[in-house]
Amino acid sequence: MSRFFVLVVCVWIIAGAFAADSPAQIEQMKPQVLFENQDFAVIPLSRLRGQRFEDRLFSGLIVSRGHSEASTLPREVWEVSSPRLGSERYYWAESARRNQLTAVGPSESGFLIVPKTTKPLSRKIFASDLPDVFRQSVGLDIQSIASLVAESESGKRPGQIQQDRARAGLEDLSFKSDWFSSNGANSARLSPLVDVVARTLGRTGVVVQHCTVWYVALAWADDKSHWMRFNQFSSPTSQSIPVGLYEMWANHDGRDGTKSKVGVGDDLKPRKHVDLDAP
Repeated sequence: MSRFFVLVVCVWIIAGAFAADSPAQIEQMKPQVLFENQDFAVIPLSRLRGQRFEDRLFSGLIVSRGHSEASTLPREVWEVSSPRLGSERYYWAESARRNQLTAVGPSESGFLIVPKTTKPLSRKIFASDLPDVFRQSVGLDIQSIASLVAESESGKRPGQIQQDRARAGLEDLSFKSDWFSSNGANSARLSPLVDVVARTLGRTGVVVQHCTVWYVALAWADDKSHWMRFNQFSSPTSQSIPVGLYEMWANHDGRDGTKSKVGVGDDLKPRKHVDLDAP
């Protein structure tokens, strides 16, 4: 396989960042990617200069720094409420043009993180009138994806934990987006919070009492600072939790049970019952 063909294939992989161009057109543009894996590509906005990019369509997460909030955003770009690192601000761009991306601030301090998927996210997941706890969960997903910039910018390859975290964050955003889309017009009237009822069971299926039940957003499962506990002991015990993907587990007498991946909201019902292994 020739080196030229390999280069064409690699650039074609990030074609989700562009409008429908032929492989030859994409090869001619040669975007200078800071970091790339099977899920994302990180591109500085400063490397998208030039007339040939003005009419190209891009989508993904914009990480911008050191500027005041844009007074007017293009319709295809919206700000995301999220825990910020220093002066960073986050925006999601859906099918926006290059000159619209730079409307959020100077291109010299901006980065575009392109998901390698053609599936668009519903704008509803970023709405400002949603419950704070849901918006915080969205913000954590955005933060997990934005973390790819820091290492890439310094010339290092993000570690596997960061890459896995970013992938899980995007998976959770897609899950939330699907929840809104599946509820259709009703989603505007429904709360994206689900009453999760957890039972803690022993090996024989007998209910085990006085367990603590823990949960954490899938993207942050390895970070204890993001672990959350149900307010009351089992069993059962319930907690209002934002729609999304989580790990959940029971702890009894200081020992953790098996951790389970739980899709809160996967059945589109306001209440979800979960059985967890008690150690």
